[in-house]
Parts: sequence; C-alpha cells; structure tokens
Amino acid sequence: MSAITVRFWGTRGSLPMALTAQDVREKIAHALLAASGTPIDTIEQARAFTAQLPFSGGNTFGGNSSCVELKSAGAPRVLLDIGSGARPAGIEALKELGGKPGEFHIFMSHLHWDHIMGFPFFTPAYIPGHHIRIYGCHAELEHAFRRQQAAPSFPVELSRMGAQLEFIRLEPDRAYDIAGYRVTARPQAPGGDS
Repeated sequence: MSAITVRFWGTRGSLPMALTAQDVREKIAHALLAASGTPIDTIEQARAFTAQLPFSGGNTFGGNSSCVELKSAGAPRVLLDIGSGARPAGIEALKELGGKPGEFHIFMSHLHWDHIMGFPFFTPAYIPGHHIRIYGCHAELEHAFRRQQAAPSFPVELSRMGAQLEFIRLEPDRAYDIAGYRVTARPQAPGGDS
C-alpha cells in the first residue's frame, strides 16, 4: 500500500458547532492587527497574507462531530465514524469520483448519536452504484442506523437509500484484512460499548 493520507472531517464530541459571529470577528481583528503596515491592495495579496497566519488566526477546527478519512492510492475510501463531518466528506468523495461508483468502508468506534448522525447526510448513500460497508463490534449496529432514519426522526428510511449497504459485525481482538488495511478492533474505556 502506498502512503496514507488522513483527513479530519470532524473532531468534536457530542455536538457539532460552528464558529460564532464573535469568534469570526475576533479572528479578523487579530489578522488585521498582524497585517498592520503590510501592503495589501489585491485579493491575491490578502490571500497570500492569510496563508502565512498562525493556525489560531487563519484556521479553525472542531466544527463537525467525529469523521476521519483514510485514503491511499488505489484503495477504497475508509471513514472512521460517521458523525456530521460525513456530509463534507461525502461531497468531496463524489467530486473526486467524478460520477463513477465508489466503495466506502466505515468503521464505527461506538454507536452514540454524535458518531452516526452524519449518515443521513452522506450523499453517496443515496446514489445507486455506490457500495457502503459499515463495520462495528456492536450487536445493535444496523439497528442504530435504521432507528436514526425511521419516522418520525428522519424523512428518508434507510431502506430507501440507493447505495448498496452492508452491516458487518466484527469481533474484538480479531485481525481482519479490509480495504487494504489490517484491522483489529480493541475495547476502549468510553461508555456505550466503545
């Protein structure tokens, strides 16, 4: 396998949260102060200046709940949890796939809502031709996803999604070869049978 790229689409626990207007104003104020005396007359100059700002002034993190993507050339996409970060991850995947069907492997750490809430907004799940495999060690794995999308909670039931969906139960401490990776689930401390 070639190099693995890791992208964090969501890192917040429990509740997704966007920056507030006050947060944005504070970042702008710090950037303006840092730009004092710097000639910025064009949008290109402004972009170049903001690109060199420290992370705290020019970036943000943590708006979406858990969703981490692993990518390697020639390998199917792997997502670790499917929190609200799954929405932008799915949009980007569709752009990169360019209309071709995709294969997605989703590994669930546990079934708390913040770790599954993005699936109803994961666009590839609605498109026929895509194949989505969801893995976890939990007896309630498929039930949790179905319950989340059942009436009255969501208008589209899981059975009406166009992609081929599979739920695959893994055993803790057993090694599996999946999507080009060697995967072994291990029990963790957080509640909810993680």
